[in-house]
Amino acid sequence: MSALIDITGLSFRYSDSKALDRVDLSIHEGDSLAVVGPNGSGKSTLLKIMNGLIFPESGGYSFKGVQITEKALKEPIFSKAFHKSIGLVFQNSDTQLFCPSVYDEIAFGPIQMGMDEKQIEQRVGDCLSLLKIEHIKDRAPYNLSEGEKKKVAIASVLALNPEVLVFDEPLNGLDPKTKKFLKGLMIEVNNAGKTIICATHDFEHIKGVFRKVLVLSEDNKAVFLGDYDKIMNDEKFLLQNNLK
Repeated sequence: MSALIDITGLSFRYSDSKALDRVDLSIHEGDSLAVVGPNGSGKSTLLKIMNGLIFPESGGYSFKGVQITEKALKEPIFSKAFHKSIGLVFQNSDTQLFCPSVYDEIAFGPIQMGMDEKQIEQRVGDCLSLLKIEHIKDRAPYNLSEGEKKKVAIASVLALNPEVLVFDEPLNGLDPKTKKFLKGLMIEVNNAGKTIICATHDFEHIKGVFRKVLVLSEDNKAVFLGDYDKIMNDEKFLLQNNLK
């Protein structure tokens, strides 16, 4: 089976600072992949490249067999289809939420995609119910708790029904109850056939969510890609790679 996401020899640099160094990665439909590594290893950079927010210095990234480049994403029809297929939940929800109400926030994506009013209402209602946030649909996002903001951000991505959901440190700053809820949600959407990719440090609370793991090193290289449970039970490897 061909890969949904195929990354080969991918490198990226911010000014004089290296962020990724010749990373290879294949992700198939329905995979659940955790991206782990110490601070500065390039986790967030990799997720941004996957979502077409930045572009590699060298190497290639293809989605469904199509190379994702700045030029390709300037083509409106292709760009619309790509951004509908893969959605990113940012680490900081405040950077993602900008509409006057929770309802408007979740409806924004479907509106941009040209859905009709009935479809939009259905999508928003389904996402409010799934995230259990019906009671805050008329509130302004900036007045919400961190956990509520995170749920709204996830709902706004789910409203487009993407094939791939990408989470950047989704459990940061959340209380244990919300972490447990989001863990269950990630398992639920993966079981429903969605591909999920998640950068995280929170190994305790994501246990049981992911089958595969990509480990990035302090020098921005991919040092392991394989079975999640195998590597998370390898104490020596975790210590060597500053993961414990």
